[in-house]
Amino acid sequence: MEFIAKTGEWSLYQVYVEASSLVEGQAVGITLNFNNPSIYIDDIKFNPKESQTTCFVYDVKSLRLITLFDDQHFGLFYQYNNEGQLVRKLIETERGLKTVTETQYNTPSEDRESF
Repeated sequence: MEFIAKTGEWSLYQVYVEASSLVEGQAVGITLNFNNPSIYIDDIKFNPKESQTTCFVYDVKSLRLITLFDDQHFGLFYQYNNEGQLVRKLIETERGLKTVTETQYNTPSEDRESF
């Protein structure tokens, strides 16, 4: 396993499996051994070495996009207000979360046509 990056409590590791070690028609099994019993694996992603992948995470109830993960599995997080409008985008870096954009909405409380 190769350590790639760390952000907060999360660490990113990658493992390359050579195609020559795979047998057509057989299942792939990977065993990970850790000395620390308090390690949790959040997710595992399989993709060809020279490819780029993007993963999308949606809210189950509203079906809004919550996070978009790039090929290095750093997230672009979307935050919404109570009306369901996008108000903030945060990007995950090795130095933590950084705000990319923030939007303020102004809804007039009076009808402007009545003046």
